[in-house]
Amino acid sequence: MKAVQFHSIGGPEVLQYGEIPQPVPGPGQVRLRVAASAFNAADNGMRAGFLPIPIKLPHIPGYDVSGTVDAIGEGVTGTAIGDSVIAFLPMERDGGAAESVIAPAESVVLAPTSIPLADAAALPSVALTAWQALFDAGELTAGQRVLIIGAGGVVGKYAIQLAGRAGVHVIATASPRSIDAVRAAGADQVIDRTATEPSRRSMDRWISC
Repeated sequence: MKAVQFHSIGGPEVLQYGEIPQPVPGPGQVRLRVAASAFNAADNGMRAGFLPIPIKLPHIPGYDVSGTVDAIGEGVTGTAIGDSVIAFLPMERDGGAAESVIAPAESVVLAPTSIPLADAAALPSVALTAWQALFDAGELTAGQRVLIIGAGGVVGKYAIQLAGRAGVHVIATASPRSIDAVRAAGADQVIDRTATEPSRRSMDRWISC
């Protein structure tokens, strides 16, 4: 199969495109026929050597991935061949910049059907970051109020939508260029951060994106 790898630390020039053996899923793993792999800042940090993730060289980047399950290892339940899925892959293992990738079964979830499968590769890490901030760390519940600071970024807009779906009242700050997008994401109140300093005292939780 074709894959992008780097055999040494460095800039983009260390990336190499070539042929490698197709991986076989082991117990508790599935193999995905990759639709797309998203490129994130952490991919750059690992390749450049300034992010201390213990990768093994050569390494295939791309820990955010979407694709179709085409092989299943022993002991896997709840996932079937042919499922369209997204996954947040273990960052120290090979990623999705390849025709196929191995994923732990517990890292795979069904992809949304409302967007193209390739586009769904952009979801896992940013949506997971927003979810963890709101509900794992923030412990938000329906009826509470949250202030999302710097909501114009991609994590912020996911946070707005996730909080709104959970019945949380969302107040968001944004720069003038992002206000319309933040309002479209579903914020109940949008504050121009260049004109007003919001008070956090009346909030049940606040997060900075």
